[in-house]
Amino acid sequence: HEHLQPPTECDLQVALAREGRHLMATGPRRDILLDSSGNRVLVNGDYGFAADEQAVKQGIQVRALLYLNDVWYDLDLGVPYLESVLIKGANPIVVKAEIGRNIALTPDVTNVVAVSLVVDETTRHAAVNYTCNSTLGTVTGTVATGGA
Repeated sequence: HEHLQPPTECDLQVALAREGRHLMATGPRRDILLDSSGNRVLVNGDYGFAADEQAVKQGIQVRALLYLNDVWYDLDLGVPYLESVLIKGANPIVVKAEIGRNIALTPDVTNVVAVSLVVDETTRHAAVNYTCNSTLGTVTGTVATGGA
C-alpha cells in the first residue's frame, strides 16, 4: 500500500488556481520578508515576515518584476517584458498599462491610481513609480527594475 501524504497548502493553492480560485488567508496580510535583492530575511534565526502595508508593497514589487509566463500555474501573470517592454520603440502607454495591470492583480490592491516608468538610458536601469489604493489605504512606492 502506498502511504498517502495529506495535501500541503501549496498543493491546495495549485489545485484552486487550476479552477480559477485562490486560497484566501484570514487575518492581516503577511508574507515572507525579502530584502532589496529578493532574498529571504532571517530574524533571530527564523524567517522574518512582512505585514500589512509592507506586505502589500512587497507583493507589488514581486508582481512588477515578474515576467509573463514565469508562473507555471497561471501563464497570464507577469509583465510581457520580452514582448512589449524590452523592445525597440516600446509604446510607453502599453508599458505603463501592462505594469499597472499586474500591480492591480496584487492581493489587497483595490485599484491603481497612477503608474509611471522612469528610464535611465545611460545605465539601462528603470524604476516604476506607483500609487494604488489597497484594503489598508493608499500605497505609494517605487520598484527598481535593474538593468541590462
